[in-house]
Amino acid sequence: MNDHPLSRFITFVKHDQDICRIEREIVAIGLLIQQLTDEQVAIQKSIEKAASAMLSARKDVDLQEFEMNSLEERSKALRMKLETALSSKEAFSLNKELDLVGHGQEVQEVKVLNAWRILDKSKSDMESVKRRAATEQENVQGKLAEQQAMLERVNLELASLSLWRDREVNLIPEEWRTQYKRMREFMPNPVVPAVNGYCGACSYPITAQDIVRIGKLALIECKSCFRFIFSSERLATISKDGPVSGEKMSEVQ
Repeated sequence: MNDHPLSRFITFVKHDQDICRIEREIVAIGLLIQQLTDEQVAIQKSIEKAASAMLSARKDVDLQEFEMNSLEERSKALRMKLETALSSKEAFSLNKELDLVGHGQEVQEVKVLNAWRILDKSKSDMESVKRRAATEQENVQGKLAEQQAMLERVNLELASLSLWRDREVNLIPEEWRTQYKRMREFMPNPVVPAVNGYCGACSYPITAQDIVRIGKLALIECKSCFRFIFSSERLATISKDGPVSGEKMSEVQ
């Protein structure tokens, strides 16, 4: 392993960027889990809504049949009175009321039939909702289990990388660490090699002076995208025992 500070810093950034990626992935998984949980709630609410509609329809059937039975009882009572009517005037009055009750029974019969039709439809709707909900719940639960397993996996990966980062961070020169911290969250690939005299990220030309500096193992800052730039060719020539005589770590400028 190359223990030169620049090599160590590049390795540190690479792994720390993996941490940033995992942190974003955890946020995305959390949002998806919340979305799936919301879907489960919506599915349950659709079942409850259908059940409530069926219960309401059942109550209406009971109410309309009660009204029908009340009219039937009233009709029976009027017929009994009619049989014992003492005068034609009383009989006329009773017959008139019987006609009104009879008309009410006809109207109420329609209401009863409609109430039963609504109840039958609500039962059918309930069965359809339950079948659809069972399929949807199974699908959502499968996706939820998959995302929860993925979340567990990436959390373990994050914990491992975080331990490594906490161990390595203090071995990085403070200036590099400070400048990297400013760009850590928002800039992908914050440390890039020079490529034929240009920034390896945005292709902005590197000055002759800066080319000399990165040849001496300096980190420079791109004047366009502000990423760190280093010489991968020069870094590759360093032995694992550190810089050759006369080389020293250069600061970012």
